[in-house]
Amino acid sequence: MNGWHPYFRFFTVLFAYWVAASMAVNLTITSRAFHNHSKVTLGQMIYGTAHRPFVYRAFPPAIIRAAIAITPDRVASAIRKRFAQTDRYRNMTTANGYETGLEVEFVYSLLLMLVSLVGVGFVMREIIREFVPHHSFIADWVPPFLILSLPIMVSYFIYDFTNLFLFTLCLLFVLRSSPAWLYAIFPLSCLTKETSVLILPLVACLWWRGMNWQRLITHLSCLGAIWIVTTCFVRWYFRDNPGVPVEWHLVDHNLPLLLSPLKWMQFDAFFLPRGVNIGLFAVIGALVYMGWRDANQRLRLAFAITTIAVVGMVTFGAFWDELRVYYETVPLTFVLMVLGVKRFYDRRINST
Repeated sequence: MNGWHPYFRFFTVLFAYWVAASMAVNLTITSRAFHNHSKVTLGQMIYGTAHRPFVYRAFPPAIIRAAIAITPDRVASAIRKRFAQTDRYRNMTTANGYETGLEVEFVYSLLLMLVSLVGVGFVMREIIREFVPHHSFIADWVPPFLILSLPIMVSYFIYDFTNLFLFTLCLLFVLRSSPAWLYAIFPLSCLTKETSVLILPLVACLWWRGMNWQRLITHLSCLGAIWIVTTCFVRWYFRDNPGVPVEWHLVDHNLPLLLSPLKWMQFDAFFLPRGVNIGLFAVIGALVYMGWRDANQRLRLAFAITTIAVVGMVTFGAFWDELRVYYETVPLTFVLMVLGVKRFYDRRINST
C-alpha cells in the first residue's frame, strides 16, 4: 500500500487537474472573444505577423511552430482531415474569423493551453503548501477550482494561460528563494509578456532579509538585464510589424470609464449577467480580507506589491475593465481566498 500510494495520489491529482483544464480550455475557445480580432488572428499570432504589441508575446507561438515543424506529414494530414469534417470547428472558424488551413496550429494551441493550465494547478499546489502547511488535502484539491474560474477572466489569446503558468512558476521560485530555477524560467516568462518585470520588486522585498546587499543587488541586476535584453530583442525583431510598441489607454479608455458607472456592472466577462461581477468581487474581497488576517508577512507583502504594481501598469497601458490583464494578481489572491475560506470554516467548527 505504502509503495504505490504516492503514485496513485499523483495520478489522481493529475487527472483532476487535466479534467478541470480541459473544461476551462473548452469554455475559452468557444467564447467568441478568442482570437476574434483583426489585428491578432490565430494565424497572425502563431506566425509572427500580428500587430504590435500582441506579437511581442513570442514564446508560446515559438513552441507551437516548433511542434508543427517536427510533426510528420502523415499526422498533420490526418489532423487536417479530421477537423475539416468537424462541424464544431468549422462553425468556430467562421464565428471567430480564423484563417482556413490552421487545423494543426489549432490543435497545438489547445495542447499548449491545456498543459499550461495543468502546470498552473501543480504550481499553485506548491504555493498553497508554502502558506497553508500541514493541509495536503487543501493543496491537492483546491487548484482545480482556480483553473475552472479562469475563463471568467476571458482569455482572448493563446498566450494568456502560458503567461500565467510561467509567472506563477517564477513566483514560486521567488517564494522558495531558488535563484537557479528562477534564472532558468524567468527568460521564458520575459519572452511571453513584459509584465514579468514584476518579479524584480518581489525579489527585492522577499529576499533582502535572508541575503546580503551585495548578493541581492547582483541578482536584481542580472534579472533586470535579462528582462531588458529579451524585451528589447523582441521589439527589435518585430519592429516592422504594424501597430504601436506600447499601448496607452489612460485618457482614451480608463478615465472615461470612471464617468460611466453602468460599465462597472459588466466588465468584459460578457457571458455573465450584468451586475454579477459586483457581487463576485464583493465575495472575493471578503475572502481576501479574512485570509489577510491569517496571512504571514511574506504573503501580505508579496500580495501588496503584485496588486499595486499590476493596477499601476493597467492604469496606463491596458483597460481597467479587461479582467485578463490582472492575471499576475491571481495566484496570491487565490491563496488569500483559500485562507479566508479556511478561517470561515474553522470558525464554524469551533462555534459548534
